[in-house]
Amino acid sequence: TKIKSEEEASPIPLWKQTGSGDILQAVLKKEEAARNGLEFLNALQKNLRLQVKQMPSAQPRLEQIGTTGAGKTTLINALLEHENLLPTSHERACTAVAIEVAYNYNTSEDKVFRGEIVFVTRDEFKTELEQLFADFREQDSSNEDDDIEENDLEREIRIAESVDKLKHIYPQINTMEKLKNSSVEELLQDAVVRDIIGTTKEIHGRDKEAFAEILSQYTESNEYYKKTSALWPLVKIVRVFVKSDILKDGIVLVDLPGSMDNNAARSAVAEKYQRELSVACIVSPASRAAQDLLQKYTKRNLQLDGRYDAGMLCFILSQTDREFDYPHYIKQHVNLKDSLKTSHRNLELYLGDLRRQISDIRLYLGDILPVKPGRKRKIPEFQYKSSQEAREHLAQIENLLDATETEQKNEASELLAIQNRIDSNTKAWWFSESRIHKACIDNRNELSALAIKNDYEATLKEIGKESAVPLQVFGVAAATYLKYITNRLYRSKGFPNIQDTQIGSLRDWLISTTLNDRQQYAQAFLDDIEQFLYALKPWIADTLGDALLTADQRALWSSAIEQRVDELIKDFSQLSLKFFNCIEEQIQSELYPKLKQAQVSAGAIARRTAARWTQYMTWSTHRAVNHRHGTWTDSKRREHKWNHDLAHDFTGPFIADWDRILFNQIPTELDKFVIEGDDLIAKFAGTVAFEDFDNVARDGVYLLKEHILRTQRLLRDEIDKEKDQVKAVIRKAHRLAVPSIMDFLAPMYQECAAEGGTGHYKRNRETHQKYMREGTKIHEAGRLAIQNSLDKLISNFDSRLQSRYHAVLKDIQYGINDFFENNSTQGHRISNRRAVSKIKVRLRDDIQPLIDKLEKDWSTELPIAAPKKHCFMEDDEEEEDFQYSDTGSLNGTDWGSDKDFEPCPKLSIC
Repeated sequence: TKIKSEEEASPIPLWKQTGSGDILQAVLKKEEAARNGLEFLNALQKNLRLQVKQMPSAQPRLEQIGTTGAGKTTLINALLEHENLLPTSHERACTAVAIEVAYNYNTSEDKVFRGEIVFVTRDEFKTELEQLFADFREQDSSNEDDDIEENDLEREIRIAESVDKLKHIYPQINTMEKLKNSSVEELLQDAVVRDIIGTTKEIHGRDKEAFAEILSQYTESNEYYKKTSALWPLVKIVRVFVKSDILKDGIVLVDLPGSMDNNAARSAVAEKYQRELSVACIVSPASRAAQDLLQKYTKRNLQLDGRYDAGMLCFILSQTDREFDYPHYIKQHVNLKDSLKTSHRNLELYLGDLRRQISDIRLYLGDILPVKPGRKRKIPEFQYKSSQEAREHLAQIENLLDATETEQKNEASELLAIQNRIDSNTKAWWFSESRIHKACIDNRNELSALAIKNDYEATLKEIGKESAVPLQVFGVAAATYLKYITNRLYRSKGFPNIQDTQIGSLRDWLISTTLNDRQQYAQAFLDDIEQFLYALKPWIADTLGDALLTADQRALWSSAIEQRVDELIKDFSQLSLKFFNCIEEQIQSELYPKLKQAQVSAGAIARRTAARWTQYMTWSTHRAVNHRHGTWTDSKRREHKWNHDLAHDFTGPFIADWDRILFNQIPTELDKFVIEGDDLIAKFAGTVAFEDFDNVARDGVYLLKEHILRTQRLLRDEIDKEKDQVKAVIRKAHRLAVPSIMDFLAPMYQECAAEGGTGHYKRNRETHQKYMREGTKIHEAGRLAIQNSLDKLISNFDSRLQSRYHAVLKDIQYGINDFFENNSTQGHRISNRRAVSKIKVRLRDDIQPLIDKLEKDWSTELPIAAPKKHCFMEDDEEEEDFQYSDTGSLNGTDWGSDKDFEPCPKLSIC
C-alpha cells in the first residue's frame, strides 16, 4: 500500500487540457465528459441505495427444540400475538416442515402477511422415492421367501407412512398396487410435481385467516386429501413474514417438526438450523418435563458448539394450562394438601347453606304471592248481618293484604340480597378453586424446574464450568395467553392474570438475549456513518482551501508517512504471526493429544455400546436401522442413532478441553490481539504530525489523527467477525465425527441390511460385534475428520488475520490520501486557492441541514418505553382472589348484612 503522488492522485482530464485542436473536438470531449459525469452520479446514487439496502442487521435465530406435540407452534403464535397464524391441532402433531418466522418490512396493504414456500429438489425427492421402491422390492422378495417366518414390521410401517404421504401428492394413486405399478421416473414426471420441485413459491394476503388457510396447505400434515394434490410432503422449508413486536428488532423464530420425520431433506434443514441458532429454547410439556430432560445428542451438540450456557439456552414447560387431576396431585404432595383442603371445603359448605336458605325463602314466597292472571282462587262465602259488618270485614282483609304485601316486599328484598351474596361468594369459591389450580401448577413447575436445573448444573461440570447466571425455566400457558389478548373478560382457573401465563416474561428474556448482537451491529453501522460524516465535513465546510501544502512539502511528508505506514504494516504482521503461533500451539499440543486419548477410550467400549442397541429392540427395527445406515425413527417414535451413540462416546472425554481451548482461550487471544493492535494504531496516530504541519494544515492533521484513531473500532469489528467465523468452523468440525463413523461402518450396515431368512437377527448382532472389535479404527475416522477441519482453520488463520488488519490499514491509507488531496495545491494551478463549483455550493446547502438534523437527533434523549399493556388491563381492576374471603363466617369473621351485598360485576369464567 502506497501513498499516491500528486501526479497519480490528480491526473488532468482531457476535457481540461487546452490546445490548438479543432473546436468541434473540444466540444465533443466536454459533452462526452458531461455524460460520463452523469453516469457517475447515477451509479453513485444506485450504489448508495444498495449499501443502505444491504446494511447488515442482527438476525438472531431463536429455535424451539422439542418433541412432537409439545405445543411449540402454539407457543410461537403466542409470542407473535397472532392466534392460529401457524397451524395447530389438539388431536395430532401439525407441523410437518420447518417454519421460519421473521419481521415483515413490506408496507403494501395486500402483503400484511407474506410467505415463501421452498420445495425439495428433484434429487432429494428422487432419493426418497428410490428408498420406497427398494422397500417394495424387499417386501416382494420376503413374501416369496419361505424361510422368513414373520413380516418386517418396521418396513411395513415405513411403507405405509410413505404411501400415505404420496397419496396427498398423487390423489389418482389411491391404492398400494397402483403405486407399485408406477416407477420413480414416472412419479417425477407428474405435471404437478415436475413444475413445483426445486422452486420457491410466494404467498401473501391482508387477512390473517385467509393467509393461514393457504399456509396450512404447505405446512400441515393433515390426514385428509381431496381430488387435488396436497403439497406439504414436497416442502423443505417455509418462511413467514409478519408484523409482530418480538420480530421487529431482527429476531427470527424457528419452528421445527418434532422427532417424527425420516425425510432426509427436512432433517438436513433441521441440522443446519441447530448449527446456526443463536438461542435454543428446549420445549417440553409440563406434564412430563421432569422426565423428558434434554436429549443427550442435543445436549452434546450444544456443549461442543459452545452454547451450553444459560445466556443462550432456556427451558420452556409448555401447556401448563392443560387440565390434570388436581385432587390426586394434592394427595401426592402433602405440602399442598394441608394448606388448601380446609379453606376450600369450608367455603363449599357455606355456599351450600346459603343455597338452602334461598330455596326455603322461595318456597315461602310461593305460598303468599298473588294469584297469576287467568287463575281463580276459591273464596269462602260469608254471611253478613249488616253492611257495617261487611265493611269492617273488608277493612280487616285490606289491612291483612297490606301487611302481606309489605312482608312480601321484605322477603323479596332479602331474597335479592341473599342471591347477591351467593353470586359474590360463588365468585369467591371460583377464585378459591383457581387458587388451588394455581398452587398445583406452580408446584409442578417448580419441581420440574428443579430437576432441569440440577441436570443443567451436572452437565456444566462435564465441561469444567460453573453457572455464571441462573438457568431460565418458564412455565407457559400459550393457549390461555392468546385467549386473554382476544377477550378482555376472559379468566382462567389457575391463571388469574395474563402475567401468570409467563409468555410476557419469556418474550422479555428472548429479547434480552439479542441485545449484544444488536448493539454490535448498530455500533458498526454508526461507526461507518460517523466516518462518512468526518470525511464529508471538510469538503462541505471548505475551510481547508487557503493554506495548502506545496508540491515539495507534499513529496517530503508523504515519503515520511509512507515509511511509517510500512513500519505499521510490519508491526501488524509480527503481531499476527505471534498470535498464529500461539493458537496453533494450543490446538496441536493441547487439544490433539486429548482427541487421541478419546479415540482409544471410546474404541474400548464400542462393543458395549453396540450391545445396547439390541436391548428391547425387535429384529425388524434392528434391520430398519441398518438399512438406513444407523439412523431411524421407529413406529413408536423412538429415535435410534447408532453413529451418534459412538460419537457421543468419543467426544465425552475431551469435551472440557474442547470448550476451554476453542471457546475460551482462542477468543481471549483474539481480544489480546485487539488490545495490542489498538496500541499500534494509537502510536502511529501520534507520529503522523510534523512541526511544520501546524503552520500549514493544522485542521487537516487533526482530522487525520481522528480518522486513524477511529480505525481502532474497525479493528474490533473485524476481529469480532473473525471470532464468528472461527466458531462456525468449530461447530462444523465436531459434527464431522458422525458422518465419518457412518462411512466407516457403511460395509457393516450394507451387510446387515442384505441379511434375511432364519437366524439373520443373530447374524447381524455378530456382524456388529465383529466391526466393533475395530473400535479404535472407527473413532480414528472421526478424529481425523475433526483434526483435518481444525488443521484447515489453523493453516488459514494467519491469512485471515492479515485480511482483518489489512482492512484497517486500507482505511488508514484512505484517510492519508484524502488528507493530501484536501490539503495540497494542484500542479496545473497558478494559485493555491481552489475554485468552488456551483454544484458543490448547492450540495453544501442541501446536505448541511441534514447533517445538523442528524447531530440534533443523536443528542436527543430517548423516551423511556412504557411496559406493554393489553387493552383489557387499562380500565379493568385486577380481581385478585385474595379480595374474596373463602372462610369468613365460619372462622368468626363478620360477613356483614345480606343487604350490604351488591350484585357482582359480570365475569367470563372458564
